[in-house]
Amino acid sequence: NITPNLLVVGPSKEADARKLLESEKLYEIVADKTEALSANPYRGTAELLVWNELSGSYAEYWYLFDTTKPIKPFIFQEVKSPDFQAFAEVTNEHVFKNKEFLYGVDSIDNMGYALWQLAYMSDGTA
Repeated sequence: NITPNLLVVGPSKEADARKLLESEKLYEIVADKTEALSANPYRGTAELLVWNELSGSYAEYWYLFDTTKPIKPFIFQEVKSPDFQAFAEVTNEHVFKNKEFLYGVDSIDNMGYALWQLAYMSDGTA
């Protein structure tokens, strides 16, 4: 009873993902190895999320999630909200001594699997 509704890809896969989810027709290879246009059965079946942070070896994968259930594939727990800090004042001792500005975030978070069955990763070959 799993109904995927979110497709996550990196920027390198965005064009293919949009074609898959938005095109009215797709080319398919028929029995005699010729291409024919047919109705796209995947059109509108999922929302597309292009995640710019997917890079390196993970950029070539497709990630499909079912987020329609009350329990999601992953759980994110925020213990302490992010506190952004900056040493960007010219009068700051660190800036004066090291000639560099510092920016940081202090937070406490945790993340883990909930229902891992609701997440699927593929390289597109299967």
